[in-house]
Amino acid sequence: LSHRLAVARLRHQVGELQLQVDQDRKLVPPTRKVYHCVVDDTALTAAIADFKKWISDGAVVVTVPLSTLDRLDQFKKGTSEININARESIRYFDRIQNGSLSVRGINFQNPTEKFENWKDVEEYLSPEALAARQQPISPTMRAAVPTSPIKPPRWIQHLLNCVLYRMHKVGKRDSVPPGHKQLSSRPEVYLVTNSPDVAAWARDYNINFMSSNELEEKVEREDFIYQEKVKEFQEAQIQAETPRQTSRGGRGGRGGRGGRGISGGAGGGARKGRNGGGMQDPEFVFVREAPRGVARGKGVLWEP
Repeated sequence: LSHRLAVARLRHQVGELQLQVDQDRKLVPPTRKVYHCVVDDTALTAAIADFKKWISDGAVVVTVPLSTLDRLDQFKKGTSEININARESIRYFDRIQNGSLSVRGINFQNPTEKFENWKDVEEYLSPEALAARQQPISPTMRAAVPTSPIKPPRWIQHLLNCVLYRMHKVGKRDSVPPGHKQLSSRPEVYLVTNSPDVAAWARDYNINFMSSNELEEKVEREDFIYQEKVKEFQEAQIQAETPRQTSRGGRGGRGGRGGRGISGGAGGGARKGRNGGGMQDPEFVFVREAPRGVARGKGVLWEP
């Protein structure tokens, strides 16, 4: 019988340990979604302060095309908000490039990170846009309905070239903020622009795009979701630690069967002191009462 009890107890302990291991494996720290963005000048001149915060917080990974730097340089002179933000963007990027400011989560387009020919870019033109451009128009309607140009303006070409190259050619080389895992697959890339013209051309080439305000909404929503995940993870950690502490306390020999600990068990309850706190039983036990009435200096000392 004792052998069977020992085996049953051992199986129970092994089961508890296996359950704890399974719970620990589920306790994986949460990670937040990171938005990989290619920005143009209209996004930066409208929200450079927001982009600096998002990059610092690890909410976005930003790629700055060479065409965007050229456009910022064109708008740096003046007193309007666009001019002020253009200068602030240039100063921010200069500090990063010269090493005076250490920032993770921002990339500058390398001159080689592009398609050499525009024909290579046109391979990604959507079938709908291609069909619309190839649709025949009668001579009478051709003069009344101007067709859209086959190629966008030069600076938009450079911008789209950079975005499509990062979408289809760049994969694991993207830098990620601290605390985030390196992506095993090519990330989803968004073009952030506040220009309707750029957005229209991006749509023709199947490029995901959004405005700086839309990006702000996405980041705020993801911040909320991430914070909720962190709370759930912390609560799960506390719940996982509680069974461990309980099981350790019950196996220490104090307060078990016949024990004399403060928790008490069968055969050994806890005694309360004057202040209501627990007081342990003494380490010795009287087997008989001491004799009474022995005068000082007379008689024989009582022996236990």
